[in-house]
Amino acid sequence: MGRRSTKPSPKHQFFAFLASILWGACALMPQKPRWYVGSVLGKLLYWLAPKRREIVLRNLELCFPEQSEPARRQLASQVFRNAALGVLSWGLALFASDRRIEKEISWYGRETMEGFLETNQSVILLSPHFVAPLMLVRSIGLLTPLVAMYYPPVNPVIDMTYHCALEGRQSPYRWVNWMYAKRGKNSIQMRSSRGSMRPFYDALKHGLPFFYLPDQNAKIEAHTVFAPFFGIEAATYTALTRFAQYRNSRIILCYGLIRPDGKGFDLHTEMLPQNFVMGDVQKDAIRLNQMIENLVRRAPDQYFWLHRRFKTRPEGEAPIYWFFLNRLTKTCISFSACLSPALCAAWIPFS
Repeated sequence: MGRRSTKPSPKHQFFAFLASILWGACALMPQKPRWYVGSVLGKLLYWLAPKRREIVLRNLELCFPEQSEPARRQLASQVFRNAALGVLSWGLALFASDRRIEKEISWYGRETMEGFLETNQSVILLSPHFVAPLMLVRSIGLLTPLVAMYYPPVNPVIDMTYHCALEGRQSPYRWVNWMYAKRGKNSIQMRSSRGSMRPFYDALKHGLPFFYLPDQNAKIEAHTVFAPFFGIEAATYTALTRFAQYRNSRIILCYGLIRPDGKGFDLHTEMLPQNFVMGDVQKDAIRLNQMIENLVRRAPDQYFWLHRRFKTRPEGEAPIYWFFLNRLTKTCISFSACLSPALCAAWIPFS
């Protein structure tokens, strides 16, 4: 399934133009200025995006109850900084040259990856939602053609930019073409997570590595189970079991982290055991979430906590993200507290 056919509005084109200018600048920007820009942008977003801030704080409250509230707020600030740096890294992934990509990354487990790719076996590149997935896709694309599953953005022009820049195709927009024309071409196929799964099975059938991000909130459907994630039941897709059983595909764990000093990225790839997926969807989901939880505990500030991971609840459980009602309740309480003295003062003369 390709990009959306929705005709872009002038607003979409305008914001996509600004985003592409920012990403293009990041592709040319040295590491230190990019770190500074990302840090400032992260602080701004922390205060200018209250809904996302509440989502992050709620996720951290659920997953790290042992931490104090000031500690969780400090961690949330770091999450926004790294998320902003991750967005800026899209500029590198989309528009930077192959040589620049190689310079920005330190790849741990590359030899294992290269050795396995020579066997031409079916392989799933399993990647949890850390902050630099596009850098991971682009870096692996330097070694081998691959098919990557992604969630289409709302803006169809940005969606088109993903496809054209990563796949090396011409875009209808000259300003997009100009920005990546000299970057070099990759054999990366971006396919939407919405719709048919056939492109991903075809990739495994023909020996193309398949890049899969499994840890997002799932709607209640036939291919969903609830499995604990940080001790909380999280709706989890069972697609990994089906993909792994198809042609006995092997699984390589892949994730990318921004270095603490902002000077590049550490990419990690490691082969998971042959029996990581056993065929029992419930047990496989539990094992998957436990593995991701262990990774997140190593670098909690680099996980994508802005996502409502626990939005879907088991039947009978109350929603977790009731921010509007919480804010409304607090507003009513504050209004009542302010109004009460005025009512008392008005009543005294008549008592």
